[in-house]
Order: sequence, then structure tokens, then C-alpha cells
Amino acid sequence: MKRFEPLPSGETERWIRRLAGKSLEEIVSILGPPSREIGPSEWTGQSPDRPVEVIHHSRSLEFPLANSPIKTLLIHVRDDGRFDYEFRGRELPDSK
Repeated sequence: MKRFEPLPSGETERWIRRLAGKSLEEIVSILGPPSREIGPSEWTGQSPDRPVEVIHHSRSLEFPLANSPIKTLLIHVRDDGRFDYEFRGRELPDSK
């Protein structure tokens, strides 16, 4: 499993505020075209005090971020059109 460098506190929240309320087209105009697009996926969310939730994504877009501790932003598009954001720092080497 890939591991990524931890992100500074507040950095992900800053990006979420910047992209909040924007359409996918507006986000692409801000970030430029995605480096790749990934097809449909499904996540299973589990929390101790909440029921298991299965989240379906129709597609995911990957954006490299320059001049940021966040190296990659993935925007997962839910079937209902909402977005889930995934932020990754620099990839760490495998520890063997």
C-alpha cells in the first residue's frame, strides 16, 4: 500500500474552502485539466457510531498541485453529483 507524507494542518481545509460551491468545469478552469481520469469506484465508509455506508463514484479526476505541500488532489464525483476530495502529500518510499 502506498504511503504519503502527512499534510500540514489547515492545508486541506484551505483547498476545500477555495473549491466549495464550484462546478467541475469551474474547478478545471482553476486547476487546469486533470492528469488522469479514473472510472467508477465504490467506497465503504465505517464509523464507530454510524451505520456502514457504501459510496458510489461515477468517476474520479486527478490533479497535480504545484507549489503546495499537497502534491495530488483527487476529486471523486458521486453518483448524485457531489464531490469527495482526497489529498495526498509526497509519496514516501516503501519501508521494508
